[in-house]
Amino acid sequence: FSAVGGSFYVYMIVYMALQAVFVLLLYITSYIISGKIRFNFDKKIISEILKYSIPLGISSIISTLNIELDKIMVGRMFTMEDLAIYTNVAKELPINILTISVTALLLPKMVSLIQGKKESTAVNLWGTSILISSIIICFVNMLLFVMSDSVIGVLYSEKYLPGNAIFKVYTITSLVKITS
Repeated sequence: FSAVGGSFYVYMIVYMALQAVFVLLLYITSYIISGKIRFNFDKKIISEILKYSIPLGISSIISTLNIELDKIMVGRMFTMEDLAIYTNVAKELPINILTISVTALLLPKMVSLIQGKKESTAVNLWGTSILISSIIICFVNMLLFVMSDSVIGVLYSEKYLPGNAIFKVYTITSLVKITS
């Protein structure tokens, strides 16, 4: 945007205006397709949604701030090359998608068990899924840790090998995300 002479402030104003237009067009399209737009504000449902989503949002914000603060500190205290290495290797690999897959597979079964008043069976099934996910993720992370030089070489390139210790730290810290 700066290439055409606009400041960041102008960019943000234009962005917000375009988003507002997009939302307006979405509502108009919904009205045309459905023939009516209904706004239903059930305070109980909204309260339950907020009780669930606010802690998740705060957790996400804190996690993002942690990563970004690390980059700011490294950028301030070290060279640009060090920052480039840190930025590339300080990532959790998407291994924890396995737990999301297991959850997605088990969720319908667990819902049916809970609806059938078999809560203890559902809890045991959840515990078994956590155990299976833990074994798989620990094994994969162990391989990543032991073979970190090769993994960094394949994913990034040999010039990022000085970030091996950072990669190992992120590999270890990803172990706490075994279950959602």
